[in-house]
Amino acid sequence: IIIKFILFFQNKMDLDSQNSDAAISFVKLFLLNMELVSAVCDIVPFDQQEELCKSLLTIFDENKRGAILVEWAISRELSSSRQLGALLFRENCVATTLVSAFCKLRGGPYLRLVLGPTIMDVCSLSLSGKNFEVDPTKVNTDQIKSNQELLQLSASRLLQTIFLSAHVFPRQIKNLYHYIVNKVADRCSVKTPSSTIGAQGLNTEILQLHQIIGGFFSLRLLCPALVSPERYGFLDLIANKEVTYSTRRSLVLLSKIIQALSNNVEFGDKEDYMVSFNSFIFENHSKMASFLEEISQPDDLFANPSPMIAPYSTTAKSQAIKFLQQVILSKREKITEILSKTGHDYL
Repeated sequence: IIIKFILFFQNKMDLDSQNSDAAISFVKLFLLNMELVSAVCDIVPFDQQEELCKSLLTIFDENKRGAILVEWAISRELSSSRQLGALLFRENCVATTLVSAFCKLRGGPYLRLVLGPTIMDVCSLSLSGKNFEVDPTKVNTDQIKSNQELLQLSASRLLQTIFLSAHVFPRQIKNLYHYIVNKVADRCSVKTPSSTIGAQGLNTEILQLHQIIGGFFSLRLLCPALVSPERYGFLDLIANKEVTYSTRRSLVLLSKIIQALSNNVEFGDKEDYMVSFNSFIFENHSKMASFLEEISQPDDLFANPSPMIAPYSTTAKSQAIKFLQQVILSKREKITEILSKTGHDYL
């Protein structure tokens, strides 16, 4: 069954041209055989996981199967993970790495719209010599009170923008969140939340669903762009095209509040300098819960078309193919062993 698979790669295919017959056949090999994708995911070392996910998403998304790949990874992680409830998807794995890459790809315009004003305001504050530092080990104590007020004001403005942004939230990510909620609910035998998501008295299982989506929203979409805007192409929003230490630190403190609120947790002894914001988090919990429900509802393709995404460059596609080829060639024996147990012919 596997002989053809081995011979296919021993012929040292010429993949320099992404449009060559060999390259097209190579891509189809992945697109049509998720067992092969699974085998590759299992044998690639952790330090190559990000590059693997980037390469897989490139070839799948280029063929309009990006969402299918991410949903497959979510289901695969759920079937193998021993974690339960809010602990699901907290570790870096193929599923979470793919979700992060997919959200970065599809969420760019949304992130610029929502985060742009905050990033520019923080940069302006830094230029004027102000920042949000509230850690007494890093700032004079007589500045803490005013910095707390500045930080909470900025967080309040950002949250107001977030809460009003559900109607422009990327359709593909909404549908992915909806898929995740249903899959997790099925695994945990929990009824999915209804429009009462922000109401009092929700049981623990439902709250855990909120935390899972909150984690995806804050950890895999919003906060990475907030903390590292230059990695998301937002340098034009930054004064002098450089993120200073003061600016970065202020953005990090903002992200801590967003993450705590999205995950429905309070600050404690580990970051006791942030404890003063717990009342702010409590006051905004129901609004965040309602927002998370709204962005977890399925969205109709025709009712809310997504903005056009720029096609992948020739270089990006060629790099993806070459990386996957290198993995196949270097790990051929192990992949062959894994595939031999599936009983499928891959060519």
